[in-house]
Amino acid sequence: MRIAIIGAGALGTALAGLLRIAADSESMPDPMDIWLIGSASVAAHLDAIKTHGLALELADYLPPQLSAAFVSRLTAPITTLHVTDDPREAEPCELAIVLVKSYRSEEAGAQAAQLLAADGLVISLQNGIGNDALLTKHIPAERLILGTTLLGAAATGAGQIKIASLNPTTLAWPPHLTERQQAYLRRLQRFFALAHASLTFAEDVERTLWTKLLINCAINPLTALLNIPNGVLVETPAAHAIMRDVVREVLSVAPAVGVDLPYTVDEALALADTAAISNRANISSMLQDRRRGKRTEIDALNGAVARIAHEHGVSVPINETLARLIHALETSAAVQVTLSDG
Repeated sequence: MRIAIIGAGALGTALAGLLRIAADSESMPDPMDIWLIGSASVAAHLDAIKTHGLALELADYLPPQLSAAFVSRLTAPITTLHVTDDPREAEPCELAIVLVKSYRSEEAGAQAAQLLAADGLVISLQNGIGNDALLTKHIPAERLILGTTLLGAAATGAGQIKIASLNPTTLAWPPHLTERQQAYLRRLQRFFALAHASLTFAEDVERTLWTKLLINCAINPLTALLNIPNGVLVETPAAHAIMRDVVREVLSVAPAVGVDLPYTVDEALALADTAAISNRANISSMLQDRRRGKRTEIDALNGAVARIAHEHGVSVPINETLARLIHALETSAAVQVTLSDG
C-alpha cells in the first residue's frame, strides 16, 4: 500500500513522518510506502530529508504516556521516507492526503490525479472551506474524502519539524465507499493509533469542517496579528474578547448554508480555548506564514466567513476586519521585501 502526503510544509511533513514511524513499527506482509510530495519552493527541505533523514522532535508539554518505543523511533532520523517534487514517482497510491495551503488546492488536485491508484482516495485535511470545489476540478467528487485535523507542527529548520500536538483527526465516511476503499481508511486509522494520534469518522462532516473553521478563525489571524503563540491568546483579555466576537459571528453565518453548529457562544469559545491551550506553545500556520513573508490562508478562513455572510445578508464586522488586517500585513510584507531588494 502507498500513501502520498501532498504538501511538504510543517504539518504535511510531520504527518508523513508519523505514518512512516507507525508503518515501521509493525511487521506486515504488505509493506507500506509513505511519499512526501513537495514543490520547488521547499527544495532545501526535501534535500535535507533525502540526505540526513527527517528529524522530528516533540513539544515538552505533550502527554507523558507516550510509549518509550514510540519516542525512541520518533527522535531518531527517519530515513525510510520517500520524498519528491514529482508526483508521478509515487504512483500508484491508494491514499493521497492533501495538506497544502488552500490557495494551492487546484494544483494539489492535479498532482493527486497523477499519482492516484484506480480505486484510490484523496483526503483533504486542509484549513478552511471551499477546497473541495478546487480539488474536484481534477478528481471525481466520489473519490474525495473531506476531513479536519488538530495535529500541530512547526518547522525548526530544513528537514526538522517540531510536533506541537497529537490532537484528533476526523474524516467523512461516505456511504458509496467500496470494501477495498473502506479497508484503506481502516488501515490508515490503525497507523494513526500506532502514532499516538486519533483518527475517527463522522457522518456529518460539514459540522466538523465548520467547527474547525470556527476554531481557526478565532485563533489564526489573532496570533498572526499579535505575533504570539496560540496559548497566549487565552491569557490576553483583549484578544480573548475578540475570539468571542469571532465565534459568535461564525455561529450566525453557519445556518445560512445549512450547517447546524450545536453550540452556544460560550461553548464555541471553549472549543477554541481548548484548541489554543492544547497547542499553547505552537506557532499557528498563519503566524508562520507571516514571519516568512508568505501568503496566508485568510481567504479560506475569516475571508470565507465574510464572503458567505455578505451573500446571505449577515453582518460579521469582526471577521471582515481581521481578514482586511491580514491582507494589509501581506501587502506590507511584500512592500518591505521590495524595498530591501532595492
